[in-house]
Amino acid sequence: IAYKNTRDNEPSSYNKEFKIISDENHSPVFINLFKDLNAEVKILHTPKSIAEEFIYLDGSENREKKLCQYIGVPVKTNRNKIEIILQIDVSKKKALGKSYNDLKQFSDQILIPFCNLLYFSYERDFILNKFYDIL
Repeated sequence: IAYKNTRDNEPSSYNKEFKIISDENHSPVFINLFKDLNAEVKILHTPKSIAEEFIYLDGSENREKKLCQYIGVPVKTNRNKIEIILQIDVSKKKALGKSYNDLKQFSDQILIPFCNLLYFSYERDFILNKFYDIL
């Protein structure tokens, strides 16, 4: 888990454990991303769409209620599981684009290729660590 924000404050959910439960209507957006084996990118391009889909986390409500745009990119691994999610959210209106299509284009051309690089790096480290353990 990694995070970055303007104040370098650790998110309230940083050390919290979340269960992947079956109730989509009462799960945070990122939990639903972990459960979606189709690995569909989640794009919420307006504050209204965020308010409709987000379940605000305890301790993060104030920050999350100010969000204007959100992109969640799930990464399906070779183990056929979603093991990595890149989440980008901003509290500045239209920071990632003016429309849903702008955010979709940004995710398709920038975020998904970046996630693929992260995933291959993750796998390389996983394999090398196993190799070094054997040695």
